[in-house]
Amino acid sequence: MPIPHLRFELLESRHITDRFERPKLPKSKFLNYSLTTFFEEALDEISADVPVNGIDIVEWMHEVTADLIAMEAMATTHENNGGHITFTSGDGKIPGVKLDSRTYFRSDTGKTVASRGYAILITPYGEYKVPNPGKLTIAIRDFLLWAYAKAGRWSYQWPGGILRFDRLPILSRLSRIRDLASSIISGFSAPTFVYVNTAGFSPFESLDLSVSSSKDQTIVLTARDPGNYANKIFSTKLEVSKGTSEHKIRIISFPRVSPFVLEMQPEDGVSTVFKSMSIFP
Repeated sequence: MPIPHLRFELLESRHITDRFERPKLPKSKFLNYSLTTFFEEALDEISADVPVNGIDIVEWMHEVTADLIAMEAMATTHENNGGHITFTSGDGKIPGVKLDSRTYFRSDTGKTVASRGYAILITPYGEYKVPNPGKLTIAIRDFLLWAYAKAGRWSYQWPGGILRFDRLPILSRLSRIRDLASSIISGFSAPTFVYVNTAGFSPFESLDLSVSSSKDQTIVLTARDPGNYANKIFSTKLEVSKGTSEHKIRIISFPRVSPFVLEMQPEDGVSTVFKSMSIFP
């Protein structure tokens, strides 16, 4: 059954510093580059290391490698908070972008994807149209996935990527969230998801949220039903300035605030770090 109606009430916002505070990240486990939540930074490092020659090294190769770096950076911050993300990026035509045997892009040429206006993503819950150029969040039952497509009108090969949220970080009165990042991937900002495990016996809970943002932006906060992610319970917008800010939010639901999944969607082109999250009565 869907959980009862729930809403957020912003009590206070306070700007702390104009400086964007990056998460501490190691080098990539898979590639010989530094992890970063910025696609452009990864692209610059890769381009300097292996320049495009127009023969065996072409631009889309740099782009998907930069995407993998940004995806791994985001996945690392989720692992540090007890979550797990499976991700992939590559050429949507050959060899194709495949997360597993049931989750992959249909192998079309870039020209086909661009002229049609979308890429076709196959999932265990059916086919979905990912806008081109664009992104799509899929939330159904216990399945959370984000994908993007970026095919050119005259291209054969095209960059595409998939993130699947296999295990969500848990926020409770006993466990905080720290340095949870959303990366810029091919110019698109991916969402983050947190399971908010409330005590479940009070109509009020308080959420303290510290956010560091690379630009001024509006973050969309959405509460989803943990029994079926497709059910949106409530959605609101949080205005965030460049740098680090702190926000106090009251969560209200009658007769009590039941556990829910919190989706946080930054604006495209903005790197966002949720420096800390805590919940209390």
